[in-house]
Parts: sequence; structure tokens; C-alpha cells
Amino acid sequence: SNRAFIYFTFLCVSKKINVLAQLKNARMTKLLKLVLVLAVVGGGFYFYFFKSNIPSDLKSEYIKIPTGTDVDGLKNLLATEGVISDEGNFQQWASWLDFKTVRAGRFRVKSGWSSYDLIKHLQTGEQSPVKVVLNNERKPEQVAAKIAKVLEKDSAAFAQTFSDTALLDSLDLSRPTLMCVFLPNTYEVFWNIEPRKFIERMAKEYKRFWTPERVALAKAQGLTPEQAITMASIVDGESKYEDERARVAAAYLNRLKQNIKLQADPTVQFALMEIEGTSSFRRLYNVDYLKPHPYNTYLNYGLPPGPICMPQPSSVDAVLKPAQHNFMYFVAKPDNPGYHTYAETYEQHLVNVKAYQQALAKQKQ
Repeated sequence: SNRAFIYFTFLCVSKKINVLAQLKNARMTKLLKLVLVLAVVGGGFYFYFFKSNIPSDLKSEYIKIPTGTDVDGLKNLLATEGVISDEGNFQQWASWLDFKTVRAGRFRVKSGWSSYDLIKHLQTGEQSPVKVVLNNERKPEQVAAKIAKVLEKDSAAFAQTFSDTALLDSLDLSRPTLMCVFLPNTYEVFWNIEPRKFIERMAKEYKRFWTPERVALAKAQGLTPEQAITMASIVDGESKYEDERARVAAAYLNRLKQNIKLQADPTVQFALMEIEGTSSFRRLYNVDYLKPHPYNTYLNYGLPPGPICMPQPSSVDAVLKPAQHNFMYFVAKPDNPGYHTYAETYEQHLVNVKAYQQALAKQKQ
């Protein structure tokens, strides 16, 4: 009887375990199915929302976002420029990341980024600067036209700011001396820089250039930094060779110190540009030297009101450290353009001029 009871009990327990095992297997199957479904849904969610939304064939690795752009405008811009391939994906991430304020500027983007990566990058406001190259502009309007090609603001906005007398006064500048701050160089600035900030940046570069040593050298020649730049612009226009500029500078400085008119052809060229509204030099005629203008050093004593070009650093150095000589006059060498023959007296200068004219006439034969 005990054995029968034990056997009966064993059968009952075995059946119960069987039932429990079947129930457990059914639950496990359902659980596995649920996990599989969640994995598929989760994978799909991840694939769609974290997928690459920036194609590999980008037109450019940079995107320029204009000032005042909102999220919808940005989405349209990115789609138009081919930066994103799925606008809906971008819009959804913009909502999740509470992306409401769009920063203007020039930003670098990378192929393979997701919308999440792109938006987080734009939210940081980490811009990529652009390079502004200044080298041979003669007037503020030319500077404005050149920099407007690589910056957000148009040339009119820069030109207007360049004429802001209150701003120029605050920087100890005037309209004629404004060109002094534009030193030939390559500058990195943000694409959406305001014109006022641009001038302030140039003014800082100018002050950095004029070290105490350079200021002292200019003072030794009886010049302020602005006058030294103006003189250097004349030297720059007179000679294209660095090894000649110190001699040219010395001759002009000798004339300036003795209150003799500079009579520099480059200043007459600049005056004609102002009078005729042109942007390039032309051949000079006798009548041109008689045309009244503040920059005509054949009619006016001393330096012109401001620079006539953007002088090279070597021309500035030539003015600060001129050659030591007593020459007052010089004329171009017909057999060696860019170099000059010098004279201390006007009489000797006339002899040199005659020799120059004869050489030219002989060359034309």
C-alpha cells in the first residue's frame, strides 16, 4: 500500500511537472516571439532614425546658413543643397532635440552623419572660418567688393560701414586713412561676420603690426604710422623690386623733409582714377599733371591724404629703414625697367631724363 501510494504520488507529480513544463515552454515561446518582435521593431526604429542622412556624394563639405534662417528654412536649404536625403527624418530629430534656434554661419558637414549628428553639430555653433585675401586693392570700395565675394554681407553693406564716420572716429581713423588698416595678408574670419566687426578686426591687426619698434622708426623719419603707410603706398607704386624700394623711399623722404613737392606719378594716377571713376591706371599726359586733386603731388606739397594702394610689407620697411643717400630725383632706367637713375640736383636730373628719352627713342627705331 505504501508502494502504491508512492507510485500514485510520483505519477501525480510527474504529470504536474509535465503540465508546468508545457506551460513554461509556451510562455518561453511567447516571450521569445515578443523579444523577436521588439528586436525587429527596435532595429527598424534604430535603422530609420539613426541611419546616415548625409549622402556620400556631397556637393560641398560646407553649408552656409544665412542669418535669420528658421528650422523649416534650414530643412529646405539642406535638402536643396543635397546635404540631407530624408527631410522627415531631419524634422523628427529636430522636434526630439528641441532644435528651435538656428545659428547662422558656415559649418562643416560629414558624409555618413545621421540627422542627430548633424543637429547636435549645428547646435554647438562651431563654425568653420573662411579665408579673406587682401593684397592689391586701392580703395575701400574695392575691398568691400572683394570680401563680399566670400562673406555673407554684400558689398553695399561693407561700403556703407566703411563710410560710417562715427565708427571710424572711434578707431582713430578717417575715410582717407581707412585703407591703412587693410594690410596685405590672408585673414580667417567667420562667414557671417558683421561689417563693423570686420573693420574692428582689421584695426586690431593694424595695431598689432605697429609695434613700439615700428612706431619709433616712423617717428625717426618724422612720420606717423598712417603717414608711413601713405609714403609706402607711393614707394610701392613707384618700384616693383624690393631691393630698389629703400632708395626710392629715401629720395621721397629727402624731398619731404626739405618741403619739396613729391611729384610722384603714382599719386597722379590715383587722382585720375578718382576724377574719372575708373579702377585702373592709364598712360599719363602733360595735362593730367595739372588736374586739381588732393592726391596730385605735382600740385600739392607733402603727402596725400591717405594711401593710394595697399603697400607690401617690404615697402613699409623701406620707409622705416630707408637707404642713406642725398638723392632728390630719379628717373626710370630704359634698359632695366623697375630700377632708376638717381640725382642730387635738378640739373643732373634733367641730364638723366634726356638720356632716358633718347634711349626710349632709340628702342622704337
